[in-house]
Amino acid sequence: MIELSSLVRQHPDAVFVRRARALSFTDAAAFDAAGYAMADALLGGSGDVDGRTFVLKPNVVFGSSHKGEPQADAPSDQGIVTHADFVGGIVRRLQELGARRIFVAEGGGPTPMGPTFEERGYSRMATERGIELLDFNKEPGTYAEAELNWTPVDGVVFNRIPFIRPVNDPDAVFINVPTMKTHNLAVISLCGKALQGTIAMGYRHFCSTIEAALTRVPDARQYYQPDVVERIQREFERHLAAGLPRWDQEGTLYEGYAQRTCDAVQAHQGFLNIVEGVIGRDGTAFHQGKDVLCNLTLAGLNPVSVDAITAYLMGHTPANIGFLAVAAERGLGEIDPAKIPVMLLTDDGPVPCHHPDQIGRVELGVYFRGDNSRYIWF
Repeated sequence: MIELSSLVRQHPDAVFVRRARALSFTDAAAFDAAGYAMADALLGGSGDVDGRTFVLKPNVVFGSSHKGEPQADAPSDQGIVTHADFVGGIVRRLQELGARRIFVAEGGGPTPMGPTFEERGYSRMATERGIELLDFNKEPGTYAEAELNWTPVDGVVFNRIPFIRPVNDPDAVFINVPTMKTHNLAVISLCGKALQGTIAMGYRHFCSTIEAALTRVPDARQYYQPDVVERIQREFERHLAAGLPRWDQEGTLYEGYAQRTCDAVQAHQGFLNIVEGVIGRDGTAFHQGKDVLCNLTLAGLNPVSVDAITAYLMGHTPANIGFLAVAAERGLGEIDPAKIPVMLLTDDGPVPCHHPDQIGRVELGVYFRGDNSRYIWF
């Protein structure tokens, strides 16, 4: 059976960082090697057949802006999504360790996901590795009950969350594989935000208002806390008084995003988080922004702590990011970079870092709320 490596078991609170060696945005072999190396460091097993279901969830939110063959001088937009060959490297190691039932699943892009999977190289990778792609997108209200795991949660917003099977199945091993990028509302689009793509459409739109969410699907109201609107207003006012950055600009929108993301983290039965930061993306998370060759990969068991260290290495202060500040309040993970154990994985073995500054920070600024006239750092 595949299990966490002894390194992870000995350091369950750590965030693991490994440098990649990509020479360009199109260095497919280096992306594959980076995914394989991180999986090899964090996972172990006898090699016997493991009959469980392995679900890898990358960020495949948009197709390429370069339709057909891109021009040689066209700017890269690969950082909008997790690189398919990075995921392929993880799959390759899982297969060596005995995994036979592997799915790559996403619900973040257009409906249906097929064209986006094709444009971003996932269809090719899945064929090469002999695995299946799962499209989690359906029109709101059209999922069959057998397709959903309604997971109870004592959340601020939700009381039950409809995760799409096999996510949260008893035999499912979930590996979250987001890309490293900023976002025009959430500031960071990493492990926490990526969980939206595992939730049924109609319930996953965390960047919308609570009021809109309550009416998006018929009978949806029963799955939200009875006093959810009042709760969000109350928490918003408390955080506004506490001086959370930008909390005064969009009413309760940021509060609703942060609390719903925390609810998803609380309810999700995750196994491992691996961030593909070989390419980093600044700007809005979509087509406004640029790719940066960062050659970083990060991983850990706790999505909040992984997001905090990743955000710090992206140039931001985790405590200034709404989702992370709320997650820390709710006891979902440590966000102080000085208090999170960080291990740098090298060819000669793991090296403890006294502070993530030893790794070196990159600058991935935010086009906050789509304002591309200047970058914002939090």
